Amino acid sequence: MKLDFEAFYVVAFDVFGTLLDMSGVDREEMKAYGQHIRQPKWSPLTLPSSWLDQPFFSDVADGLKELRRIGLLVVTCSNAPVSFQRELFSRHPEIEVHDIISLEEHEVFKPRREAYLAICEQLEVDAEHVLMVTANEHFGDLEGARSVGMQSILIRGKECPTVMDLAKMFGGEE
Repeated sequence: MKLDFEAFYVVAFDVFGTLLDMSGVDREEMKAYGQHIRQPKWSPLTLPSSWLDQPFFSDVADGLKELRRIGLLVVTCSNAPVSFQRELFSRHPEIEVHDIISLEEHEVFKPRREAYLAICEQLEVDAEHVLMVTANEHFGDLEGARSVGMQSILIRGKECPTVMDLAKMFGGEE
């Protein structure tokens, strides 16, 4: 599927594994996270404080800056609590987003379709104007976003290796 980059106003990023390098996280912690978010009934998520120490991928700061420079609204859509994300970004002031989508307010976790609709509701934008970005091919973000009328793209692969490569697809600096 060819993406219509002129249609997008909003670029929504997954955080874990997409912006934040989670390769240093214990497998059992990742497994517990996956089990929690896939429970049938929503309950608040508590993440290990060590996850705040995980590094962002080296391309994230410049790539997000370029997306913002060309006029796109850059947000996160993550299962992480808003307070966790705020703390994470406060530790890395070079990483800037316009907004954090609060899935807690909607009591939903991705990849349920209501999570992607929360982006539209919070930002008052139609789904067709949102591009969901993830590096987690088998998590469900790609399909979840598409189920509500968004387009989605997989980064950290051959087609789009980095956030800066994504910015170039939008016509950003070469």
